[in-house]
Parts: sequence; C-alpha cells; structure tokens
Amino acid sequence: MKTLLLVLLAVALAACIGASLAVPAIADDGYVACTDSDDVIPFDLLTYALGTAILLPAPYPYPYDATMTPDGSEVWVPDASSLGNHVVVIDVATNAITHTIPVGEKANSVVFTDDGSTALVSARDGDYVTIIRTSDYAVTDSLDVLTGSGGIYDGPGNMALDPVSKNIYAVDWCYDTLFEISPDASSVLRTADVGIELWQLVVDPSGQYIYVTDRETAQVRVIDQATLTEVRTVAVGADPWGIDVTLDGSKLVVACEDDSNVYVIDTSDWSTTIIPLDAGAHPRDVDILWTRSCTPS
Repeated sequence: MKTLLLVLLAVALAACIGASLAVPAIADDGYVACTDSDDVIPFDLLTYALGTAILLPAPYPYPYDATMTPDGSEVWVPDASSLGNHVVVIDVATNAITHTIPVGEKANSVVFTDDGSTALVSARDGDYVTIIRTSDYAVTDSLDVLTGSGGIYDGPGNMALDPVSKNIYAVDWCYDTLFEISPDASSVLRTADVGIELWQLVVDPSGQYIYVTDRETAQVRVIDQATLTEVRTVAVGADPWGIDVTLDGSKLVVACEDDSNVYVIDTSDWSTTIIPLDAGAHPRDVDILWTRSCTPS
C-alpha cells in the first residue's frame, strides 16, 4: 500500500490584535510527501493546485503523523514501523532530514507544548510518551500517563494541544476514548467515550471544540470542550486519518486514505470541498501552519 505523508504549510492574511496594521499578501505553500515514491509535491492551499514533484531520499518507514514546530521551521515525523521507532526531524527550508531521535515502538503522534520547548511523542506498543527537549533534540524522560482511577493511558494514539487551556487531548489507538491530559502530561483530567474508531484530533483555536476523525464512520466528530460531548458530525470520505484546522478556525482539512481525497470543511456552514489526489495516493496525515506577517499601516 502506498503510504502518503501530507504536510501543508500555509500563510494567512489576518489582522494583528491591538494595533492598526496592514497585512501583505503572501503565497500559500504546501508539500505532499509520498514515502513509496520518495518525492515531495508542492501544494497551494488556496488554489488547490499541485506543482511538480521534487525527488527526495526515502525517510524512515510508515509515517503516521506530520507535525510542524510552532515557528514552522521543522516538520517532525514519527514512524509507526517496528523497523524504525524514531521521530524524524525535517528542516522546512531545505527539506533535509536533520535529526532522527529514538522513541518507543510504533511511534504515531507528536505534539509540542505551547512554547515549543518540549515535544511529546506517543508510541502505541511502547505504552508511553517520550519527552524530548527541542533545543537540543535530547530525550529527557519517558512516562506513563496515569488516569484518575489509577489506570494507565494504554496504547497511546494521537495527541493535540489546546492553545487556550494548554491541556493536551489524546485518543487511544483506534478505539473510542478521548483523554484530557494536564499541561505537564502528568495526569488524565477527564475521559469520554465518543465514536467508534477514533484516529486523529485537533483543537479549535478558540478552545471551544475538539475535532476528531472517526475512521469507522467516515466522519469528523465535533466535541464540545467544556462538556466533552458531541455536538455534531460532518461526513467526509472513506477512512479519514489526519485532520488540522486553520489559525482562525474557519477551515478544517481532512486526509482520507481509501478514496485518496483531501476534504476542506468550512466551519461556518460545515460544507466540504474535495481536493482529489492521484488514485492510490492513500493520504494519511495533514498539518497546516498559518502564520501572520504584519507591517504598520
């Protein structure tokens, strides 16, 4: 099966808070990297146009996540293969692999703390989260995340940071539980059973909603953060894996493996736009970074 790692780097037009500022127009750039063919395809988030493929050496196998650092300078890619057990760091400016960091077996998700100083990497078969200091890429700790009842957050799956509360939200690997984890990753604050086969999640920039893909039902589940209850579902393509949200919360982007499409969801009316990829591309993950570039008016 062709595994595809999908990384979108976007630059948004946004007003800066607290001042009268003009925002210049900047191109929106993205990259779609396919592990089987070892190439990267330029992608435009606004026009949905694909550029000419750029041949790259193959990274570690079976990437399950692609997460950009808060400043957008790097992409961290954990491999879920038993042959790898690393998280790979790619420099966005050069598309070069700069570090490979050993982590737990079948690593599948990366999340950064709010200040970007620390990365957490979950590993399903390792049953723990690896803590990495980003300044020097050193592994500083590995820990089990304990639940309030004394149990262990077992088979860790994907994680996401709430930019408002700084809590970390997580799902267990392909099951129905949503976890709310304290900002220091020391304890689980709340849990909720939602969906059937949850895979990846992202928190709305306002902190109001948690968006989760459900591979079994081919939906995005919208969860109210305050109550951890579902408020709606949005139908997407077959086998949705990766999901991300724009800085202003206006769009969700979902990668659906089985139909080889990317779906853009408008959160104002929950309508969807389809971005078709090549047949058999099997997109698995998506990451969007919208940055602001402001100059005084």
